[in-house]
Amino acid sequence: MSNMNKIEHSIKVPRIYKAASKIIKSVKEGGSLKNLIYDNKHTNIKGLYALVVKTLQKEDVLERLISESKILEKEVRADPWLIRILITELLFGRKKLGGNSKPVQTVLSYYDVLLKTLEDAEEEIGHFDSNQNQDVIPRYVRVNTLILRVKDALKYFQDEGWKLISLKGISDYDAFLNRISSLAEDEFIPDYHIKELLIFPNKTEFFQHELYLNGSLILQDKASCLSSWILNPSPGSTVLDMCAAPGMKTTHLAAIMQNTGTLHAVEMNEARYKSLCKQIEKNGITCTETHHQDAMKLNAESCKGVEFILVDPSCSGS
Repeated sequence: MSNMNKIEHSIKVPRIYKAASKIIKSVKEGGSLKNLIYDNKHTNIKGLYALVVKTLQKEDVLERLISESKILEKEVRADPWLIRILITELLFGRKKLGGNSKPVQTVLSYYDVLLKTLEDAEEEIGHFDSNQNQDVIPRYVRVNTLILRVKDALKYFQDEGWKLISLKGISDYDAFLNRISSLAEDEFIPDYHIKELLIFPNKTEFFQHELYLNGSLILQDKASCLSSWILNPSPGSTVLDMCAAPGMKTTHLAAIMQNTGTLHAVEMNEARYKSLCKQIEKNGITCTETHHQDAMKLNAESCKGVEFILVDPSCSGS
């Protein structure tokens, strides 16, 4: 081992991170959070508690960040619980990491890919804001109708033991909002407006669900679905999506078009363009023509006969 490597490995991880990682591991194994916190001898109990609770609150998005960044696959010697604590601190806590230890340097080296994955996830399923009441904000999933029919998705979930709540008897949108705010942990309901959008209780996790992994389900917040639903391009038409990455609206447009016609998807940022292409491939889209360039510099010859244009720059990092 070189002298530099010896120095890196000799630098200790800050105690609060090590203590938090051990507590998280014990909690996931059935331990009492309160007892574990107050049995710990760390001098900053308040800070330790806040970091552990924040990590538990962000569990679902942490799993996605870890999965898509492949940090634990590439860093095989890393402590998975410590990695979770460090990512939480970097992205959701103090926004910086203390010390210069090997685990800290490892997580910092993945900062760009972690941040991009987080931005894409926020566009899909809404911002992960801990100040919001997480108990009443539902989880939305869009059925990819190019792979799975809505009625088959409903049956699939019912076969899993979910109870389907009918829209019949719900008189107006206010009544609908009241109903979704009180979903039981085993209930789900179709959206009031967008038939392919299903609503589940807030804490429902889909990152490891079979239908999500095979592209049949897309984790997409209702706000992200509205622009494509309002545009409603007809099958066989020619559509231009000017701010396409990471691809949620693009794939929704393709489904509305029944994968026919031509859908021009434009993105100028290289990293986001790659994410766009990945989404298109994963979700079985064949009607797209992707353009890695600035939408304002498109050549009319490359997008002939456009009938519908979607410009939704608020969700685009470009």
